[in-house]
Amino acid sequence: LHPTTAPVADMGEVCREVFTEVEEMSQGTIKCHGQGMMWGGLFQFEEVGRRLAANVVLKKHCAGDGGVVPYFVPAGGFMVTPPLDTDEMAVREMGRRLGLAVKATAEELLAEA
Repeated sequence: LHPTTAPVADMGEVCREVFTEVEEMSQGTIKCHGQGMMWGGLFQFEEVGRRLAANVVLKKHCAGDGGVVPYFVPAGGFMVTPPLDTDEMAVREMGRRLGLAVKATAEELLAEA
């Protein structure tokens, strides 16, 4: 690998670990996809309206004490693309916060079902 891309590849593996955990914390409500330092998750509901409603709940859990602000995508999910010079501790902390928000979202959604 080129010296400038090697750190991105390394952080891509960290992101894979982080988003695998986020997906597990979603209790089956979110499927995560990505590569390198571009990752996201999509709610696994057939109806777009239900995915968008789930995004509203996730936004609530990300805000305030959640302390994480992913980009919310119109299809009913989110995307995260940290700057290339983001260090591993920051990526793992983002994942921890996002995972907690996703877990709280899944619990709320599943309680309503």
